[in-house]
Amino acid sequence: SNDNSKNDRSAGGPSNIYPKPDWQPGTGRARMVPDVSLVADFQAGGLSVLNNGQWVSAGGTSLSAPLWAGYTALLDQKGGKRLGQLDATLYGLAAGSDASTYFHDVTTGDNGTYKAGTGYDMCTGLGTFQGDALGDALLGGNTPPPSTDFGVTVSPASGSATAGSGTTATVSVSAGTAPPSSVALTATGAPSGVSVSFDPSTVAPGKSSTATFTTTASTAPGTYDITLTGTAGPATHTAHYALTVTAPGGTKPTLTNPGTQMAYQNRATGLTPVASGGTTPYRWSATGLPKGLAINTSIGVISGTPSAWGNYNTQLTVTDASGKSATVSFYW
Repeated sequence: SNDNSKNDRSAGGPSNIYPKPDWQPGTGRARMVPDVSLVADFQAGGLSVLNNGQWVSAGGTSLSAPLWAGYTALLDQKGGKRLGQLDATLYGLAAGSDASTYFHDVTTGDNGTYKAGTGYDMCTGLGTFQGDALGDALLGGNTPPPSTDFGVTVSPASGSATAGSGTTATVSVSAGTAPPSSVALTATGAPSGVSVSFDPSTVAPGKSSTATFTTTASTAPGTYDITLTGTAGPATHTAHYALTVTAPGGTKPTLTNPGTQMAYQNRATGLTPVASGGTTPYRWSATGLPKGLAINTSIGVISGTPSAWGNYNTQLTVTDASGKSATVSFYW
């Protein structure tokens, strides 16, 4: 959608409050937006209306968001059922090898901060919808139509390893109505210091292989989207695995004391604590918060609206992946 800013650009970026759901690809731990987009440029005339004898242009989020809503409402009507929350379904369709069937992927341009590119980006999301094809997939059971040759899935779809160690996942190859005799498995997108092997590397449809993700001690911490590809002649199908690499343990995390906080009754407030060191990902907890405030245990953000005045002695704790923790106390 368009943010109707002076630059006539789309808006997007990571959330400061919501953690990234399992179904969203990419690095980092924050929920990323937008999910999808539509052309709604005022200058291009996203929608032209004749009003009192004059042509005026409409655009921006006020146009693109209702268009998406109207599109899904038509699908609800056609299918005779509510499609419900579509986020995970849309990302699942976009992650498959038939993504271009369902979405127009915007690959050029930027919004001033983030660039459009192949696949998901924080400029245009998954892209714009291919109306009939996406609608057919959603009404057909919220999953892509089955391949006639074979399919590739990975379980679990994510895992973590401390730098210098490894982890495994099971890659399954399903058989379509006209399956090949064998499927070769390969991996792409692994960062420097990460290798992926398959045992066996070639499997028959209906069978599975063990994928081993091995890291070196110098592998940079982070979350990486690795593409697992099955190939049989000209046919290819993919699955995605999110590998989180954590730094070796040994030191506990450090938590910065935010100092005394000022808040007002019945007025929304928030605090984003800062931690470093240790082994990510972190888990957060807090006691003694003002009534009405709560902490996001995944990213540590404290937010809410205080419902009662008073002085509160708050204890904030961060715990790293190895179980080491740090605690600070401050007043609110």
